[in-house]
Amino acid sequence: MELTKKCEFCATTFAKKKYTSLKDWETKCNFCSKKCWYDYRKKNKPYDSPLKGKTKRNHEGLNSISEKMKGNSNIKNYLAKGNIHHMKGRKLPKKWCENISKGNKGKKHWNWKNGKTDETHLLRKHREYQQWRIKVLERDNYICQKCGNEKDRMISAHHIKNFNDYPKLRYNVSNGITLCNSCHTKLHLKLRT
Repeated sequence: MELTKKCEFCATTFAKKKYTSLKDWETKCNFCSKKCWYDYRKKNKPYDSPLKGKTKRNHEGLNSISEKMKGNSNIKNYLAKGNIHHMKGRKLPKKWCENISKGNKGKKHWNWKNGKTDETHLLRKHREYQQWRIKVLERDNYICQKCGNEKDRMISAHHIKNFNDYPKLRYNVSNGITLCNSCHTKLHLKLRT
């Protein structure tokens, strides 16, 4: 037996959808469509926002929200209810931003490791390495030299003689070969064993 109801706005009869639970059908489903629900809300229950008429430059409405937020320990729940964060739209003073920046640099940063950055990591971000990589890929026409795959988007330039063991050959184009991602990982797995 199909369950039906009359729409509260347009008075047409509509049936229960398959995915709607019985509890929701009894309590929430009073309109045949979203359009009827919106029209009903416009006509009978207009929504008044606490920020209605406020611009980003006028923060009087935002201050009242920050007062509400003081008693609320869980900000996520507050924002989930449709409220706006008290800092939204505000620009911080330059000095404040500079102090925050200074507080997160060098030894004060949470992820500081005594200034250690792997040498190979630094070299691979260097412009010379990027140019070497592009030259190798262009020379091989962006095609994997092992399997001939040209459709794979993940193509990399591989050093024939190891990057760490042969520093003089790092940026030599003849020491590079283009490989697809799968061939590259297989090659490195073979080299490990």
